[in-house]
Amino acid sequence: MPFEVLVVSPNPSVIDVSVSALARHQISITGVQSYRDALYVLVNRHVAVLLCDDNLPDGSWKDLLGQIAMMPEPPRLVVMAEISDRALCAEAINLGSHDVLAKPVDETEILHVVARALSTNTQRQVQHR
Repeated sequence: MPFEVLVVSPNPSVIDVSVSALARHQISITGVQSYRDALYVLVNRHVAVLLCDDNLPDGSWKDLLGQIAMMPEPPRLVVMAEISDRALCAEAINLGSHDVLAKPVDETEILHVVARALSTNTQRQVQHR
């Protein structure tokens, strides 16, 4: 089963860059533009990594973090934020986000962060068996 990555961003170009970066590496990717749509995907699919914009029109990355915390195998959350917002970056990591991805997003960095999250996710699954 290929890994599934969910990208949540109101900005279509963020989704496009993410698809471009991951699709050629046999990583299944779904892009949605809202918190509500993200919840639908999370309930209906096994998502390994969740890339979430820090600004959503109908919720927040913190709301998604709370939702995935209740899942038996939660995806690794990566918050996409302005790197200059150091307080948000620190808060995301302190609350349990796997990583923070600097905006504007870059294909190479997306691939690197997702690969690191998938590696950590795979190690965690092996330990629980």
